[in-house]
Amino acid sequence: MKQRGRSLVPLGPLEAELLSVLWGTKEKMTIRQVYEIMRLRHPFEAGDTPPAYTTCATVLGNLQKKDYVVRKQVDKTFYFMSSRTQREVLVAALGIVRHGLAAENTKLWKECLKEVS
Repeated sequence: MKQRGRSLVPLGPLEAELLSVLWGTKEKMTIRQVYEIMRLRHPFEAGDTPPAYTTCATVLGNLQKKDYVVRKQVDKTFYFMSSRTQREVLVAALGIVRHGLAAENTKLWKECLKEVS
């Protein structure tokens, strides 16, 4: 599905989580701020390790390449903000699901729609 002249690609779980953190504020955020909020939202149990800070930094960079976030540099610090609204991302995700399932099996698609309605 095209939004703002570019196709949105599906998000992975960590991408979606980090984007959700950015949607929670209108302010630009550093990688560290996004990382810390993500960790506070989802406390990890003993033996369960959260994603590394460097992994979150890489994922935010990937989100920029996918056109979900914008990155601004001030001195040596990078700041991130969402470039897509939650609505835009949800509409794109639903479109991907709808077109994929409908193309594969219209009957299955209709049955699934009934279950979620």
